[in-house]
Amino acid sequence: MSKVVLPKNVRHFNILEELANAIACLRTGLGRIAEGHAVHSADAPTLFLLSNGIERYLKVGIHVLVHDQTGDFAAFALMQKNYSHNLLKLETAVFDLETPNARANMQSRDDRDFVKTDPLLRKLVECLDGFARTERYFLLDGVSGEPVDPNISPSERWLDVRDAAAGDPSLFLEPARARQVVSGRLIGRVQQYLRCISQAVIDSTSGSRYLAAGMGVFHDIKDRDLERPVESR
Repeated sequence: MSKVVLPKNVRHFNILEELANAIACLRTGLGRIAEGHAVHSADAPTLFLLSNGIERYLKVGIHVLVHDQTGDFAAFALMQKNYSHNLLKLETAVFDLETPNARANMQSRDDRDFVKTDPLLRKLVECLDGFARTERYFLLDGVSGEPVDPNISPSERWLDVRDAAAGDPSLFLEPARARQVVSGRLIGRVQQYLRCISQAVIDSTSGSRYLAAGMGVFHDIKDRDLERPVESR
């Protein structure tokens, strides 16, 4: 069967379904961290879920923002060639499309400053970005005989993130306490990041806001709840 361009109403449903897929990945990934996965060492399922979920969340955000401004979704060539799996480029694109009115909101400004400057969050996003672009194949590349740098493996990157979340190496002498502190800080960073992205999209849209309605699950998180994954509420 030959390929066809999907009609607009189907494309609208696809965006809604893709957003639901992204949120499901993120909820499950955050839940795994809350259960102790990825607290002491890298956990591939968690990295897959978070990197894939954030990538899809950012791409949906770009599509919604472009649709609100132009009446149509972002072109395939733009999404594929300009951004691909690059989380850092996707993040920049969302903020470039954010409207001045959205940026003027005090909480949005505070979150945006945090997203741009918090050292732990930047380590975490850069780790997930590397995993999304190429490092998810680190083990298979090594098996194939491809030269790899063990110092930038997903495991080593995650240890750097974990140590930054702990703050003090002696924390790991108390396993239960380490799990509570590290998991809480990681979950809090991811959810504040998602809140900021959600604010940029929802608060910048008017006619297309219904396409981003699902982002309300992260948009509406209160500061006091940031370290508890949304799936538990």
